Amino acid sequence: MIAQARQENEKRSLLRKNNGADILDKAAFVANLGLKNTVEQAQNALDKRAGGTVNGSLQITHSVNVGDSDSGLIANGKGSVALYANNVKTGEWNTQRLHWVQDLEVGGKLTASGGATVGKAVSLSGGGYLTDIPHFYGRGKAATIHVQVNAAITLIQAIP
Repeated sequence: MIAQARQENEKRSLLRKNNGADILDKAAFVANLGLKNTVEQAQNALDKRAGGTVNGSLQITHSVNVGDSDSGLIANGKGSVALYANNVKTGEWNTQRLHWVQDLEVGGKLTASGGATVGKAVSLSGGGYLTDIPHFYGRGKAATIHVQVNAAITLIQAIP
């Protein structure tokens, strides 16, 4: 009789040896523990090993590394983002400008719709041309302009 009562009790009870496998309504059990939101967040989390897609906004407070830990985008003050490659700052941008610190190579056409100001040198190769008047400056000093011509110069408009 005692053995039969023990068997009946085991049928109605959770056994430690089953490690929760005998819980009939696992979702209700998780909710009763207050872990429903935690489970949902874990199910919707990005796997850092495999990546994923973020739908909606994503705020990153310091940096985004691309490739390895010394290349990418880094917060550079309020409203400013710096670009780094191999731990060297190559440029930055904010609401006023894009500043490129290293050499800049343009494979296609470069158009300056608001005018162009050139600091050191302009090199045109492969049939490039200047239309309009380039303005040269020497960082607060009078600029010396050296022109080397490797092809014919066509005057588009005379300066009055």
